Amino acid sequence: MQKCVIKGKPIDGQEKLIAVSIMGKNLMEIEKEMNNLMFLKPDIIEWRCDYFEQLLNMTQLIDAAIFIREHTQHTPLIFTCRNQREGGRASINNSDYYRIIDNMVDLGVPDCIDMEISLNSQLIEKVRKKISNQNIQLIMSYHNFQKTPPIEELMNVIKQGLIQGGTLIKIATMINDYQDLYQLQSLNFYNDVLKNIPKIIIGMGEMGQITRIYPEVFGSCITFASNVNLSAPGQLSIRDLREIWRITEK
Repeated sequence: MQKCVIKGKPIDGQEKLIAVSIMGKNLMEIEKEMNNLMFLKPDIIEWRCDYFEQLLNMTQLIDAAIFIREHTQHTPLIFTCRNQREGGRASINNSDYYRIIDNMVDLGVPDCIDMEISLNSQLIEKVRKKISNQNIQLIMSYHNFQKTPPIEELMNVIKQGLIQGGTLIKIATMINDYQDLYQLQSLNFYNDVLKNIPKIIIGMGEMGQITRIYPEVFGSCITFASNVNLSAPGQLSIRDLREIWRITEK
């Protein structure tokens, strides 16, 4: 598999890795979530800053960023500002989006940045250049909350993410039937090139929970679990997921 390392942690599918999202709408909520995570010790933490109510108040956002940075010194941090089109809360222009990323990178906050493949190509390229000389990985992601598209369409999405400079490709689609599960699993075996790309493959909804429990079956290097609030349909809590793994791996 192609090399992808986040804060010294190889993202290669050899180890099951759990990421948990922080979604506090203000610093007080972020502090509560972070304190809880210190006991749960996820492998990776994602900051969903699009949930932050004062997203464009750079003073408040920086205060939150500094707090998170200080409490994730030994844990890889994914920075995500998800737009509304793909299930997020952010409704901001490209200039404000880049201003947020620019400040976060200068503060040394993210080890990895998650951007949607559907974002403006010039914005993606600008961010890619910003992080090109820094030890920051780029996740290019695709979300579909209605269905799982045909494998050919998903292949094109992955190719586009790679062209945009993604070192990790994330695919999250709604699972409506067993054929959808087969589509996602087939991504790992479609061809040798695709098999060697570090991926995050997630099936959303109740039927998609199996992709979270057995990420290795779907060629996924990271699975997402919840802390307090769900960041996607069908997500399991980190406690429940670890308990399932403990029972099934005996």
